[in-house]
Amino acid sequence: MTGSETVEVRTLLEDLPLRGVLLRVPVICVMLMFVEGIDAFGIGFIGPFLAKELALSTDDLGTIFTGTVVASLIGATLLAPLSDRFGRRTLLLWTSSVMVPTTLLTAHAPNFATLFALRFVIGAAFGAALPTAIALVADYAPTNRKSLLLMLLNAGIGAGVVVAGYCAAVMIPVLGWQSLLYASALVSVIAAFFAWVWIPESLQHLLRTGREGEAIALLGKIANRPLPARLVCEEAEHLDKANPVALFRANILMTTVLLWTLSSMSYVIVNFTSYWLPTVMLNAGADITLAGVTISTGKLCGIAGIFAVGWLADHFGLSKIVTANFLLTGVLVLLIASNPPPAVAVALLLAAMTFNGANVSGGQALIATSYPSQLRATAFGWISGFARLIGGGFGTLVGGWIIAAGWTFDRIALLMGSTLLINAVVVQLLFRSQGNTPQAEEERAHPPVQPCKS
Repeated sequence: MTGSETVEVRTLLEDLPLRGVLLRVPVICVMLMFVEGIDAFGIGFIGPFLAKELALSTDDLGTIFTGTVVASLIGATLLAPLSDRFGRRTLLLWTSSVMVPTTLLTAHAPNFATLFALRFVIGAAFGAALPTAIALVADYAPTNRKSLLLMLLNAGIGAGVVVAGYCAAVMIPVLGWQSLLYASALVSVIAAFFAWVWIPESLQHLLRTGREGEAIALLGKIANRPLPARLVCEEAEHLDKANPVALFRANILMTTVLLWTLSSMSYVIVNFTSYWLPTVMLNAGADITLAGVTISTGKLCGIAGIFAVGWLADHFGLSKIVTANFLLTGVLVLLIASNPPPAVAVALLLAAMTFNGANVSGGQALIATSYPSQLRATAFGWISGFARLIGGGFGTLVGGWIIAAGWTFDRIALLMGSTLLINAVVVQLLFRSQGNTPQAEEERAHPPVQPCKS
């Protein structure tokens, strides 16, 4: 493959084994998401201690948590799209670096205003990092491993939350609440170091910005073999700029609407279970030990579910497996609504949480694979950002309303199960709206070659 031959960069990447840089990119991005999960959500475990230290009211603490969510929306919608213009590596290095000082300063925040500002910065960094990491992994991942690698990013965040919880339980009683923040900052330093040294820029971005020489040099290291004289990357017509308006143009409007609906409804489930499931279980007669162990075990099982569903998606098709996963999760939750014996209900809940762990990450993989490289981070930032704010906020509010209204466990399970089944329908509508036929799948796997635009 030498001489004057012109080759599309994705076609070249497809022929390479998953090792070296191609393996390093998803591994480091998962590591960064693990750290982001600790930094962004570890505050929940030290919130009561911060409130006591700074004489904060419950409303003050709620304002800080809400501010973090709003900041993540700003990071996703305003900062993440910058990676489509200025590079994935640049933004990931910034977000990983900012975590260290802000986390350390959180341990010594003197008042509410300072704490709010620090958590706002962390929320913005987290909101920008996830879309950027997903876009970078999607740029490098081979088709036969893309679903699994994309879904593992969400598993990294979940693992960070779980580790933060276990560390809080062990460290805070012995070393004090600040110790969790110090440990989090240390892990952030390690992850930032690996990112600075080893994470590359997107090949597609290098080509789009006229840095073909850098792209050929980087690809030469990856392939370790002679390269063509010229590389190009796939471009979607009329989508040459990372502009959110492009998400609503006629040719992809339906895709954007369906993916936003899917993500919003998924975050309804996520926020409801995160904030209200312990209360629902306690109201149903469970004690705090059973509730805590069940929910923590369910989160761990959810990470295993991501591995399983990601592997199946790469072998049998992302849309098919994500649809089946929503259906299965919905059926399990609806079985809980049938008032089974307590032991059976707990087993069904664990099974549902295992599969539900892959529902959000499956939706994220659908976003990453539904848009071209030059629009990936913009699409993910805007779709997931507003889904977290609107869908997640709705899930939190509705949870409070229905619990205050005295809804029983079976009625709540019926509502949640129905939402999951509706999402299965949305995935199929998305699948059909994109013209998914064997011929269309072949065309997407081998897109027409056009020069990248700067």
